[in-house]
Amino acid sequence: MKRHQITLIFLFSVFYLSCFSQNINRCDSLRHNLKFAKHDTVKARIYIELGDYFQYSNADTAIMFYKRSMNLISKNKIEKLKPEYTIVLIHALQKLGWATCIYKAQYDISIAFSNQALHLATELVKLKNIEIQLKAEKEISTCYNNIGRVHLEQGAYDKAHEYYKKSLKIAQKLKNNKAMHLCYFNIGNAYYYQGLFDKAIEYYQIALLIDEKIKYKEGISSCYNNIGNVHLSQKAYDKAIEYYLKSLEIDASLGDKNGMSYCNGNIGVVYENKGNYVKAIEFFLKQLKINEEIGDKKGISNCYTNLGNAYQNTGRFSEAIICLEKSLKITEGLNDKYGKALILTNIAELKLSIANAINGKSKQKTRYLNEAVNYGMKAYNLSQEIKTLPMENEAAWVLFKAHKNLGNTNKAIEFVENYIDTKDSMFRDDKTNAITEMETKYQTEKKQLAIGKLEKEKELQSSEMKKQKIMNLFIICGLLFVIGFTIVLFRMFMIKKKTNALILYKNEELEQANEEIRVKCDNETKQKKHIERIHEELTDSIIYAQRIQKAVLPMDDYLGEFLNEYFILSKPKDIVSGDFFWITKVNSWVLLCVVDCTGHGVPGAFMSMLGIALLNEIVRQEKITTASQVLDQLRKRVIESLKQKGIDSEQKDGMDMAFCAINTDTLEMQFAGANNPCWVITKFENLKINPFENGTASSN
Repeated sequence: MKRHQITLIFLFSVFYLSCFSQNINRCDSLRHNLKFAKHDTVKARIYIELGDYFQYSNADTAIMFYKRSMNLISKNKIEKLKPEYTIVLIHALQKLGWATCIYKAQYDISIAFSNQALHLATELVKLKNIEIQLKAEKEISTCYNNIGRVHLEQGAYDKAHEYYKKSLKIAQKLKNNKAMHLCYFNIGNAYYYQGLFDKAIEYYQIALLIDEKIKYKEGISSCYNNIGNVHLSQKAYDKAIEYYLKSLEIDASLGDKNGMSYCNGNIGVVYENKGNYVKAIEFFLKQLKINEEIGDKKGISNCYTNLGNAYQNTGRFSEAIICLEKSLKITEGLNDKYGKALILTNIAELKLSIANAINGKSKQKTRYLNEAVNYGMKAYNLSQEIKTLPMENEAAWVLFKAHKNLGNTNKAIEFVENYIDTKDSMFRDDKTNAITEMETKYQTEKKQLAIGKLEKEKELQSSEMKKQKIMNLFIICGLLFVIGFTIVLFRMFMIKKKTNALILYKNEELEQANEEIRVKCDNETKQKKHIERIHEELTDSIIYAQRIQKAVLPMDDYLGEFLNEYFILSKPKDIVSGDFFWITKVNSWVLLCVVDCTGHGVPGAFMSMLGIALLNEIVRQEKITTASQVLDQLRKRVIESLKQKGIDSEQKDGMDMAFCAINTDTLEMQFAGANNPCWVITKFENLKINPFENGTASSN
């Protein structure tokens, strides 16, 4: 085994063990909370969280907890449920719809759960409560996605597209990034199954851009895996392996067995296509073991199919037919038309390989060739029914070879023509170029996102300069207009002087003056409107900066993880502020601070963003938890960032702040302040203190 492979396996093991330990703690915590929960809605939500916990490791257990949640809420009559109860019930129903489709392939049951959830959510939308309406619309989007997935699994691609686009429309309205990722990702899957690889990779990359923006690891892994599938279909094996390994690394870090199963299977397929069947069988057996652990029937069927193909390529025909027949039996029970077409094609190829292994002509060879035709026709007809070009192409090729060996020339010509037509449709130069262009476009857009952030900052700084340039431009244009108008008047005066028509000249001069006044008034009006528009754009930019500033401040639910009782009073003078607060936890230390930066408005906001960035770098990245050291490091880096040299004429930019570090194990508190003191109150009712007597406090 190569050195880099050993390193990769070691890293996967570390990631997996870490996630496993954290998951056990989470499971114990959920069970503990369930034991002391008093209200049905709280218990139902915990059951759903427990189901989510088991969804990748034990599908039956996950479904059991989802059903417990559903039964707990629906034990009363549904029409009497409060909206809050109904939301939980809808959530449990759509989770059941998803799990029964993905893990059990019980498509009718899945549709029933999703439709029930859809009906309840549609009724809630009719209420006048905006918060309930938003939650209900989110659940409706999820239901449409689940129903689309059922149709996708059954090969009804037009219906799948219809429901995915319904879901996407709602997700875009709600600006729900994760829901939009899922819609784009599933639309890409539908195009992939149809053999429209250029469209598939386009939608996968849209989903990937969203995932990277919100740092959604599960989504990033799924996109990497499916982009690898597209490259595999295009026989770009090195690119496929590159994306599969990226996906596998993320899945291992998340402890996502379902994702790890897909990656192992796909890597096995790449090795199989490269002719390394021993390595391929090794990865297929890893995939089979994981799928059996989580009870994924469709995944087990895929494993047997892959193993059957690998055994066939190594000449182990008896083992190959056993695996393929097992896979076909499972697929028929799942009503998976795409999977069934794939297995029928593989069995036809196997029968053809067995016939070719028999020397000369014999009844036995003819029997295997006829069986190959029989299975191939079933696969061919099913592929045309569900409109999947890749499968139709493979079935046509098998039928061509079988009829050729049987001496059926006309039939062989018919199917080889179909093979050529379908292959041309899938591998046209414009499609291959489109996939390459999508890769380039994705990398370009990714760079543009980073550049865009810098450009927004530059726009804020240069807005005043642009305003002044526009004003100067208007003044210059006005002067040029006056000069030009004067020249025209002079020429008219010289022409009319000879006619001695003084009265006419005066009238014309008066008219020209009036025109000048009108033009000036029009210009002043346009200038005023332009200035107002610039002011409005500038205000909008500052408001957008306010949203960015609020986004980097700790959220209430995040603060609630560390503090029991607290309040925050923040009233910026000029939309954005130079004041900010910050909190994080490193090991057993909770570190928090309140900071007043030099200046207010946009300059203060820049200082606050600099302070937050430096604190994150000092504490979260460098793991410095001593209060005094944090302030020393912060002071040093502020000076470096602002290039301050300490001279008298230099702008005195800085921060006043109070910084606390609290050890949650020992209850020790460290304090460090810059022009701000620390007050420790032990008995409020007996407090007698003059707040103007003390100065600043030092750490510890």
